[in-house]
Amino acid sequence: MIVETKVSETSLPGVFLDRLAKILGAAWSEIIEQSFYQPKSAAFRVNRLLAAPDDACRDLLAAGLSLTPLSWLPEGFVVPAVQRSDLTRHRLVETGQIYVHNPSSMLAAYLLAPQPGETVMDLAAAPGGKTLHLAALMGGTGFLSAVEPVRSRFYKLKDNLRRGGAAFVRTYQLDGRQVPAKTGPRFDRVLLDAPCSGEARFHVSDPESFRTWSPRKVRECRGKQLGLIQAGFASLKPGGRMLYGTCSFAPEENEAVVASLVREQPSCRLLELELPIENWQPGLTSWEGESFPESVGRCRRVLPNAVHDAMFLALIEKSRD
Repeated sequence: MIVETKVSETSLPGVFLDRLAKILGAAWSEIIEQSFYQPKSAAFRVNRLLAAPDDACRDLLAAGLSLTPLSWLPEGFVVPAVQRSDLTRHRLVETGQIYVHNPSSMLAAYLLAPQPGETVMDLAAAPGGKTLHLAALMGGTGFLSAVEPVRSRFYKLKDNLRRGGAAFVRTYQLDGRQVPAKTGPRFDRVLLDAPCSGEARFHVSDPESFRTWSPRKVRECRGKQLGLIQAGFASLKPGGRMLYGTCSFAPEENEAVVASLVREQPSCRLLELELPIENWQPGLTSWEGESFPESVGRCRRVLPNAVHDAMFLALIEKSRD
């Protein structure tokens, strides 16, 4: 009843809430509380290209910040919601030694697991947090390219990479759908955090976060995502892997996009994702009368809570056959 009262008093789109109940099932009411109403903890990743976690944490603790380590990422930490502004204003952010990033976003590079010396691409890279994480996991070696089509976001990306000590990253202002024609299948790993409707970022304290949402916008995002996931897959070497993700709940942007790739590409394999967290659901195998391949159930939907934003994740491999 508390959730129903809050929903009626906000301008969150009723159609969105109805869809969310269908997508998440019994978990939906708790998700609404955690994701759209309550303040969320802040989190950051120590940038190992520039700093050691122990040194960065010593400075942050001296500034009065309370740090809780992420169990699965030695360089990842969470601070209470009330300390968010203290964290974002700390000098280590400005110097690029730490990057404020939600743990759900940190999962993308962590699960893709690029190795030093590999050829890797971030296909929709701005503002650069995940690119920097890839660069750190690669130890600043190998070939890492970052693609972003929007001019203003492209320069924000370049600025963040410069600040983060990732000078070896090559940046391209380019529509990611054009990449395969220019590169061919040359990448060991591709990260595609696809442009999406941003449903996971909705919050009642910021009506602008959901003002432009509509089912039509979801459909428009799906069109772009279909082109990008095809381009990312075409850019992979045989045996290469792509991590596809969005910050949307919508199956049209998630399972349906992945299912389309599985159906169209015989060499596409969906890998079982083992998440280092407990708040997740498997991918849906049907939605609104459309059935998806059974393997789509290997995808994961991160459920938001006091720490995590919602996120959809799929790990895709191009077979060698």
